[in-house]
Amino acid sequence: MTVVPQGFTSSTLVSVNYPNGEDVALGNFIKPSDSADAPTVTFIAPDPDAEYTVLMVDHDAPSKEDHTYSPYRHWVVANIPSSADFSQATELSGYIGPGPPPKTGDHRYIFLVYKQPKTDIAFNTLPKEPHCWDYKPFK
Repeated sequence: MTVVPQGFTSSTLVSVNYPNGEDVALGNFIKPSDSADAPTVTFIAPDPDAEYTVLMVDHDAPSKEDHTYSPYRHWVVANIPSSADFSQATELSGYIGPGPPPKTGDHRYIFLVYKQPKTDIAFNTLPKEPHCWDYKPFK
């Protein structure tokens, strides 16, 4: 399963840091115990008048070979101001730290930042179950 589509071009810089000091970097390994608490996410907003949505998803649920539950929703925060001040945002889905099942190998967790089409969106309720979650409508 391809996580980053071919031809993808980033439009901003994103930094993700866990409370214990672990920084997320493309392809690095972070133990579940070191990522149990929600990270601090910062980004450079391309549009200072816009608001943004941050998603964290697992594309390897339950494993890299079996994507039955992929993508798995781990976190959704919307209406984030361009200052990236999460205290002014709306948490739509509380943070669920990584917890891959035993013997399923390393999982690829990704953070996505989307510019919202307008500010202060009243999002519909997300599905109760976090597995098989189609996040593409957020783009």
